[in-house]
Amino acid sequence: MDDFGTNGQGGAEGWVPPEADRYEALVAGPDGAPDWTLLGKVRDGGFSWCTFFLGPLYWAYRKCYAEAAVLVAFNVLAGFLPESFLWALLSLVTCVVLGFAFPYLYRWRADRLHAKAFAQGAASEREAVAYVRAHGGTSWVGVVALLAVAVALACAEVALTGLVASPAAAPRVSAF
Repeated sequence: MDDFGTNGQGGAEGWVPPEADRYEALVAGPDGAPDWTLLGKVRDGGFSWCTFFLGPLYWAYRKCYAEAAVLVAFNVLAGFLPESFLWALLSLVTCVVLGFAFPYLYRWRADRLHAKAFAQGAASEREAVAYVRAHGGTSWVGVVALLAVAVALACAEVALTGLVASPAAAPRVSAF
């Protein structure tokens, strides 16, 4: 990309916004090609059905580990609410809000990674985009790690709420 953001093409019809490369780099799939549907949502906004249905698992798949951890912590804390209807309503509202927010948050992530690349000494736009590409894309390892953490937190929550009775506290059943 040259200094005018035209990717070597002259004229207004060939103009590409300067942030286009960083967004394409962030939404690259396992094969390195951009996920065009997600790229359109990141650029223009929209609703992420993957975030709505999969929540933190999708965020971990997209290498948004801190955000996924916050969502898991939120869900664990919401599990302590006394009313199950209140928890279900809060969960549904959260899923809808995050479904709309994900493309904007993901675009913000691309911009932050791009700025961080220059702060760490990237000398050119090409190096900054390579940094974004290295920290973007997808990761199944993140999904597995998040599932392991979620199971551990669920076990801790069950232990804290006393839902698992100890053998000593179990009532004795007599045959007579």
